[in-house]
Amino acid sequence: MRIAVSGARPDAAERAALRFAAEGARLIVSFGIAGALDPTLRAGDIILASHVGEGGASYPCVRLAGQGGTVWREGPVLGSDRLIGDPVEKARLARGGSLVVDMESHRVARAAAAGGVPVAVLRAVSDTSIQRLPAFVAGAVRPDGTPRLAPILTGLVRNPLALGDLIALHHGTRAALSALAAVADDVLEASRAHV
Repeated sequence: MRIAVSGARPDAAERAALRFAAEGARLIVSFGIAGALDPTLRAGDIILASHVGEGGASYPCVRLAGQGGTVWREGPVLGSDRLIGDPVEKARLARGGSLVVDMESHRVARAAAAGGVPVAVLRAVSDTSIQRLPAFVAGAVRPDGTPRLAPILTGLVRNPLALGDLIALHHGTRAALSALAAVADDVLEASRAHV
């Protein structure tokens, strides 16, 4: 099994998926966090994509069977090259039927399709549909996925009222990462069973 970390960078996710496809991968899995579009979702909920939408394109996804009692909700995932943090925009996008939005899965699915490799997408919710994300968090993730403090501190100096939103995002992201860690072994086993 090969692993690549894209750090909320769509271009890096696509490059890694293209590389994996060229190296003969039999399945590519996009695994990470996402923002809820569906108002019934809470931080830490797990979504297994039925397909990934990107503009007018739609990429079908492999259905992984949960092992050991793992429960995940299945449905459409929306891809975006930019952070979607405004609740009004989330509500508008939700009308298209997608459960969550993330910044990597559409690029991974596109690359997998181009290479003729099946793709599975599993995402954990980090922020709810009514949760506002401060705009400065878009540039606050390093390529390895760890936070960059300078943009966060600069953003808070410019907009101290964003502190509450940032704290909520921190708690939601921790819940999402904990949920992903809890299902990681099951995802690995389901992936092996598929290939």
